[in-house]
Amino acid sequence: MEKHVFGMENYKGDMDMAETVEAVETVKTDAPKEVTPETMAARLEELQKNHANITQELEKLEVHRQKGSQTLLVLSGAIQMLQELSGLPTTTPE
Repeated sequence: MEKHVFGMENYKGDMDMAETVEAVETVKTDAPKEVTPETMAARLEELQKNHANITQELEKLEVHRQKGSQTLLVLSGAIQMLQELSGLPTTTPE
């Protein structure tokens, strides 16, 4: 019997989304027809840990995005100031 499994067991803190998507693979399994409460509890715990890890990574990315935006504002201001002082046209970089 074939079953699609989301292979988060290879998750590393810096895994990018492409690698996460590639972790989906087809494997053969002899899974029981009935799922035990212990199996469900273990899977729930695994999913909660993965959710927490990805949430933490998204928070880090948001902080990085905010710092990048602030840096761009500073650079744009510096460029504008130097253009005005030098008499060059004041164009904003894209």
